Formats: sequence, structure tokens, C-alpha cells
Amino acid sequence: MNSPRQQLGMRSYTGPARWPSEKKLATPVILAMLVLMPMLFGDRQGFEGDGLAMLFGMNQFEILGRAGVYRYHWQPLSYELLAAIAPWLNKPFALTYVAQGLGGAGLALLYLLLARMLKAAPYARCMALVLTLSVSELWVTTLYFNTTALALPFVIGALLAMHMGCTPKIRPGLMCLSGALMATGCLFRLDFAVFVPVLLVLPRFWAVQSRLRLFLLFAAGGLATVGIFLAWQPHFIPDAAAILQRYGEGEFEVTMMYRVKIVLFALGPALVVLPVLWWTTRPWKAAYADQSFDKTWLLYWLALLPTLVPLRNLYSGKYLVPFFLGLVLAVAQAVARNCRTTKTTSIQLSAHGRQQLGVVVATASLAALALIGVPTAEALKKNPLTAWAADPLVVGTHDGARSAGAYISYLKQMDSFELPQSSVRFYKQLSEVVGQCHHDLTVVMSPVEKYGNNEWSWGWLPLYLMQQDWRLAEYRAGQFARLEQASTGHQVRIVGHEQGAPAGERHVLDMSLIGLREDYAFWTDAEHWIQNPATRAVCDNPQ
Repeated sequence: MNSPRQQLGMRSYTGPARWPSEKKLATPVILAMLVLMPMLFGDRQGFEGDGLAMLFGMNQFEILGRAGVYRYHWQPLSYELLAAIAPWLNKPFALTYVAQGLGGAGLALLYLLLARMLKAAPYARCMALVLTLSVSELWVTTLYFNTTALALPFVIGALLAMHMGCTPKIRPGLMCLSGALMATGCLFRLDFAVFVPVLLVLPRFWAVQSRLRLFLLFAAGGLATVGIFLAWQPHFIPDAAAILQRYGEGEFEVTMMYRVKIVLFALGPALVVLPVLWWTTRPWKAAYADQSFDKTWLLYWLALLPTLVPLRNLYSGKYLVPFFLGLVLAVAQAVARNCRTTKTTSIQLSAHGRQQLGVVVATASLAALALIGVPTAEALKKNPLTAWAADPLVVGTHDGARSAGAYISYLKQMDSFELPQSSVRFYKQLSEVVGQCHHDLTVVMSPVEKYGNNEWSWGWLPLYLMQQDWRLAEYRAGQFARLEQASTGHQVRIVGHEQGAPAGERHVLDMSLIGLREDYAFWTDAEHWIQNPATRAVCDNPQ
């Protein structure tokens, strides 16, 4: 009588035994977790300036129009969708739920795609979940309001539709849908246009025949969608090109070390997880057959090169989200290929042990980095034992702070409003001071063009006041705004520095008193000014 191991060697290896209900329960639970995580733990108070500018524009879209909002032509469908939803919500920041819900849906679709790609691998669902969460920038992006999160489910939905349209048989309708979804995702956030070449190469991995037909079907769906949009907005391309030129010139000058730091913080656990999963499933000697994909891999990496363009002047990891998606797909494709091309059952058994080890190490690394990270030097001196979990090092980026591990603590800091940019924190504090005034008030904006005298940040204070049930009565960006509080009848006027407060006005918050610094320390001075008793006394003075 053969031993159980010998009996196993006599038949095809099918992976570890599972309880009958495991397959039915695991996927819905994972999908629900991924969708709900951003909505449960994400930001509700403001995280970075671009998000505040877009939230204001979407809530006042009917008044401001496309030309009056912040960079409409870089995210046109984001504005159109959320501007249509905004009147149905009672608070401006309620739109954050929409962005977080769509971002979470994008993560769920990424998990489904990876699980489908890895179905021949042991522990496919666990591996797919680890890969989904391995690049911290992908899920951090879903935690706060931004249009990359809004575009994510359309872009990843395009990938999933393409995979389903290629395997196991060609489905023309799904390929057309893939092209339409990708074009829609780009119109939600134009950054994703650099990811299109990757989708043109993927059918070479996923389909075994009619690749030219698949390419044409995908292109037809995408071009039809773009054509319909341009028929609706024929002047879109020149306006979008103007924004693209500003992006190309760079809004900030950053050092090479700063760019490296941003990339490392954005990758996070992927620095360990991706190499481990690739290493433990790589071909060993003659263990794997079929080495025919070399040319396709070369095409894939060439197609991924446009996603690295932001590295030239990188000041936020969010601009590398298309590259990170391509990197995760590459590792998943390599793992899937290695797991399905083993020659014999004995080799399958040997490979399974390494693959199991890889999944365990990758999962343990992800879990460890969720709990502990690299602490700041000051925190380590004060609390050498707890600092690893409670005070992770953060790097400030154009799109908010990013953490060096200890992601549980990072989520707590986000919930307690410890992580937003200094400019965001200042305007929230200013709105609270204004809201506590028991009389009419005038706010004079700073004369510093970069920080107070520009159109895109003029909506920040009105946005926070609208969140406190003030109503916007008048608004001319960069010139004048007037808000009314329905419950008291009080008014606040926001004026430019050149106009100044009306003669004889007693209650004035003059931001020119902050100073004229043009570096980021301006916001440190601004927070000192708003905390100054003399500033707060403006609202304490009787009518």
C-alpha cells in the first residue's frame, strides 16, 4: 500500500485541502474589507490643498463653471460626477465618502484581477490580497479626497475586463468594454493616460490567438469613448495640454534624495513583498518549461517606461500610481506563469514548499509593517520601546504625509488630524476662529501670492465655513467672498490684500500680519499667528 505522499505523487497536485465553505466566504469578506476600509478609516477633515480646492469647486460647480474651478481639464469627469452628486449631500466633505468608496472598489477589483491571474498558484487568494496591499501608496491614495481614487475602479476595471476578454476565450464585448473603461478612467484623472501602452501589451500575456483583433477591439472601445467626450467638449485638448505643460515644467524643485525618499515611502511593504514572492516562484534549472515570453517582457517594460516620467521632478508618490499598478501586475504575471508551467508532479511538490514559504514571509512582512515602522529620532529617545509602533517617521509630500511603516498608528494620526499639510490645518483653525465670532467679520487674505493671494486657495476658508452650515452668498475668486450664517445672520467677508478691510471696520483678521515669507515656514508662522491671543481677541471684542 502506498503512503499518502506516494499516492499524492501519482496524481496531479491540486494545492492544500480546503473546507467546502472557505471559497464561498473568503472572497466576499475580503472584498467588503477592501471597499469599507477607506470609508471607515479615511480622512473627513481635509488632508491636502488640492483636495480642498476640488471639493470647493465641486460643491460650487454650477456657480463657478468649468473655467472657475481648480484644474477642471485634468479631471473633467471627476468634476462632472461629483458636482452632480453634491446637491444631494448636506455637507461639502460628504463627497469624501464617494472618493473613498470608489477607491475601495478599485482595490477590490484589483484583488479580483490578481486572484484570477493567480488561480493556478497555491494560496491564490492570500497572495492576491498581499499583492493588493503591498504598495502602500495604492491604498493610502484611497484614504483621502483625490481624483486618482475616483479613477481607480475604472482603470482596474479595464484590466479585469481585458483579462476576462482574453481568457479562456476571446470575448469581443469585454475587450470593447475594457477600452471604454480605460478611456473613462483617464477622463477621471488624466495621469492614467501613460498607462495605456501597458494595456496594449497585456493581451500578449493573456491571449494565445487573435491578438491583433483584441488590440483593435480595445482601441475601438477607447476611441469611441474619447470621441463622444470630445464631441461634448471640443476645446478640451488645448486646455488639457496647457495643464500638462505646467506639470512638465514642474511646480516645485526637489532634490534627488527627496525623490528617492518619496519612492521608498510610497512602495512601503512592496520593497519586501514583491521580491519575496518573485524569488520563491522563480524558475529553477529545468523545473519550468516555456521560455517564450522574453520578447513580451521586453515590450512590457518598455510600455511601462512612460509611467516613470514623473520621476524627473517627483514631489508626490501619487503620480507614480500607474507605475505601481504595472509593477504589481508584472510580479503577479511572473508568479502565475511560474506556477502553471511546472513539468512534473514531483517538481510541483518541491515548488509548493518554496511558494508556501514565500506567501508566509510576504504576509508576515505586511502584517509586521502594519504594526511597526521606522520611528523618529526624538520619539526613539523618549520612548525606545513604543516609538516603533506609535511614532513612525513621516515624509511630507505635495499630497500629504506618508509613513515609514506602523500603518495602524498612521491611520490613528489621520483620524486625529495630525497628518494634514500645515496649510490645511491652518485654514481649519481659521474657520473655527471665524465660526466662534458673535458679530460680522472681515478676513484680509495674505499678500504672499504663493500662499494667500491666488485663486485656487481662496475657496479653502469658505469650504470649511460651509461645513459649519454657513452659506456662500457671493464669490469672486481672488477678489471677494461673502458668507452668511443662517442661524445668527452674521456675515464674514473675505477680501484681497489690495482691497483691504473697509474703513472703520473693527473686526478684522488681517493675514498680512503673518509675514511675507515665501518658503514653507510661512505656515508655521501662520499657525503661531492664529494661536496668538491678540488674533483671537478680534472675535472676543464686543459688538
